[in-house]
Amino acid sequence: MQILLSVAIAAAVSGCGGRRCDFQSAWQHGKNYTYRMEIVDTIETRIPGGRPLIEKYRQSVHLSVVADMSRKEGSTLTLTLLGARVGKPEQKSAHGAKWGTDLTGIGGASVVYYLDKNGVTTNIAGMGAFMKRIAEHSTLANSTIAESLNDQFIRRMQFTGDDALPEKSARPGGNWINSRMCYMPRAGAIVPDIKHVFRTWMTTNGMKQAFIKWAGLGEMPTNAVSSTQPGSFNLRKWEVAGETLYCADARTVTKWRSGMRASGTVILSGRQSMVQIVTRRMGVSLASVTDSAPRSGIIENKTVKVEKKRVKQ
Repeated sequence: MQILLSVAIAAAVSGCGGRRCDFQSAWQHGKNYTYRMEIVDTIETRIPGGRPLIEKYRQSVHLSVVADMSRKEGSTLTLTLLGARVGKPEQKSAHGAKWGTDLTGIGGASVVYYLDKNGVTTNIAGMGAFMKRIAEHSTLANSTIAESLNDQFIRRMQFTGDDALPEKSARPGGNWINSRMCYMPRAGAIVPDIKHVFRTWMTTNGMKQAFIKWAGLGEMPTNAVSSTQPGSFNLRKWEVAGETLYCADARTVTKWRSGMRASGTVILSGRQSMVQIVTRRMGVSLASVTDSAPRSGIIENKTVKVEKKRVKQ
């Protein structure tokens, strides 16, 4: 997937001494950062004595963050949900029509993050109304929207990709371990220890970028308590892997993508169960940075200089 960041890069490399990078991200006052998130979920159910049942869901979400750094006591970040679309991955556009269904009622939902002078989030306003609005427009066919944009994902601003960055500077070949929440349909939240490796420097579309690869896996202990409730999913094993591109000049993550796989059993009745395997492919890119306020619909790109301040959780 091509990186869609439209920015003017500063002449000198900021935050990198030689080949070392400090991975500091920063927001710039008055700028509107637009993110595009694409997700494809696959749920494979292995029915005893029958053929596997495979279900696929696709979703596309557009988010906007506007930074206001003018407050004396800190700053605010206003997150706005611009729109979402759901459907089946195999659906094709016909006669100029777009795939899937637009969830028009979701656009405009927003929350405001209040940060202190050190960039630490001290309060989040509007979270209840934001989650309620998503829930009201999530039906059985697009329930993964509510699961993807869950409370913790929004609170931690995980769409920015900053949770893959190290606390200290690193050189190519350097590695670190971060524990962070990953969300899967059926399985819910898992917290694997993920090993990250700064593989190399890349130049993409004129941008100097640090290429990071990461992976982790785990399984439930053999003595873990399992639910016996019919229809419940008991997680057994999981694995995650992905990659992140961090722009040293713009001081921001421009793109990240991941693949996640979880396997477990679904309780039918009594001692009967069936195996279920869930996979999720997810990609997020910083699509544009503009001077305009967020709005629903198509986002117009405008070239600007980027600075972005780290948000600590």
